Amino acid sequence: MEYKKIAITIPVAGDLLEVIYRAQKILYEKYKICYQFNMQAVPHINLFSGKVRDIEVLKILVDEIILNNKYEIESNGLGIFISKSPVIYIRYKVSEIMLSIRKKMQDQIFLWKSIDESVDKSLWVPKTSIVTNDMKINQLSSVLKSISELNFNHEFKVSKINMIDYEVGRAERLLK
Repeated sequence: MEYKKIAITIPVAGDLLEVIYRAQKILYEKYKICYQFNMQAVPHINLFSGKVRDIEVLKILVDEIILNNKYEIESNGLGIFISKSPVIYIRYKVSEIMLSIRKKMQDQIFLWKSIDESVDKSLWVPKTSIVTNDMKINQLSSVLKSISELNFNHEFKVSKINMIDYEVGRAERLLK
C-alpha cells in the first residue's frame, strides 16, 4: 500500500503574505533564488506532517476544526538554519490554535503511518520557510541585507486549515 505524505498547515494571510512574496521576488531578481517560491503550494506554517494511512478520514478530522475567525497568529521576525544551503524562515509565537491542532493530530496518531521528524514534539518550530535548497552559505549576508528593509512582524487571522500533498523534489499540491 502506498502512503501519501500530507502536511496539516495554516496558510499565511494578510500583510505577512504580501511581505513574503515581495521578499521572494527580490531574492529571485537579485540572486535567482526561487526553489521555495516555485515548490510551495502557498506559504504556510506546518503543524503536523507525515505519511497518512487514510486521507479521507484525515479530511473529516480537519473539517471538524472550528476556527470562527477568532484565532490570530503573530510572527516574530526571521530565523536561519545554518548549513551548506541555509534556510531562512519566519518565526512565530506559539499559539493556542497551533497547539490545539497539533494535539488533535497526535490524538489520532493511528491515521499516520509515520510522522516527520520536524513535527516531533521536541523538535517542532512554528515557521514559514522563505528560502530553502538554492542559496549558498557564502550568499547569506548579502541575501539577508537585500530583504532587511522588509517588516516580517505581523499578525493575521487563521481563516482555514490546509492539507498539502508533498514529496521531496516535487511541487506541493494543495488538497484542501
